[in-house]
Amino acid sequence: MAAQQYVWYVSYGSNLRRERFLKYILGGTAPGGKRSNSGCVDRTPPLRDYALDVPGDLYFSARSAIYDGGVAFIDHTVRHKTVKTRAYLIKLEQFWEITRQENGWLSMPEGLPSVEAIQQQGQITLAYTGASTRGHSSKYSLLVHLGYHDGYPLLTFTCPERYKEANAPSRTYVQTLAIGLQESHKMTADEIANYLADKWGVHGMYKPHEIAKIVRPVLQSLPLNG
Repeated sequence: MAAQQYVWYVSYGSNLRRERFLKYILGGTAPGGKRSNSGCVDRTPPLRDYALDVPGDLYFSARSAIYDGGVAFIDHTVRHKTVKTRAYLIKLEQFWEITRQENGWLSMPEGLPSVEAIQQQGQITLAYTGASTRGHSSKYSLLVHLGYHDGYPLLTFTCPERYKEANAPSRTYVQTLAIGLQESHKMTADEIANYLADKWGVHGMYKPHEIAKIVRPVLQSLPLNG
């Protein structure tokens, strides 16, 4: 039997929050969300996770079917900025199932690329023509290779083309991001507010002090070691 292949799934949106991410593994409804996730066939939790900053531009657009408001995307072509992320070490098969769930696909596309192919090309867009739970094009079908950590590839996904219209995230989504940023990067409410306030889709909709006011209560409710 071939050795199990592992990859780092690099999250930058609501999956920064571990409890939310685990719904893609275990199934169930995300905290504050409106839709249940099917979960993975293999429900083994991630072996470990770690926080890292990656080159790119975090922005908010489209619309979340779970939280309402805009959702997070990363423009990995921007090299002079960085995005705060959280990488989870999971099985490759789980990464594919998370990709499927994030895009609302009822099945996986045929002919999935190898990790080596993604690494060689830097990015690959998945083509899906099957049934979907959503009546719009796939949001997260562009796979991006971000390097390696401890010998395992760092993979993320985003939209194939940058959205042209910004859309502010909902308060619930902002709170979910904040919990994830506090868990992974140990950021305070003010640090989170300053990080998010200048992002496209947030700038002009929320001032830093407004973000801090939104996130501070949920951060104060977390365990001290959260």
